[in-house]
Amino acid sequence: MFLEGYAYETAAGDEDAPDGGAPAFVLAGQRLAVDTDRVPAAGPLTADAVARSQACIGLLRWDAGAFRLQPLAVEATVRKKTVAIHAGAWAGGTADKAGAKAEKAATDALAVLRERAGRLLRK
Repeated sequence: MFLEGYAYETAAGDEDAPDGGAPAFVLAGQRLAVDTDRVPAAGPLTADAVARSQACIGLLRWDAGAFRLQPLAVEATVRKKTVAIHAGAWAGGTADKAGAKAEKAATDALAVLRERAGRLLRK
């Protein structure tokens, strides 16, 4: 499902509500609970990115007697630029320079450790 033009509303605190007081998108006066607990922790899509978003693609799920939206991708403004943030974007590797540099450093460190372990095992 694709949504845009909504307002993000934090948890209402009403635990007796059908959506359990979950954060929600408010669209045309109606609340649609957003299941930010289902956002993968390993990817760039975070609950904060969902809160700052202007557009969202997600799965509409029927869960515990209420509809909830599981965000898969959002469009948000980051540093005055509109960017798309996807739940599975981490799988394609790092796109930004700082992240690529950190990934390369981690890979180099792993190679050094493997080489040293190999030397120790040969002795």
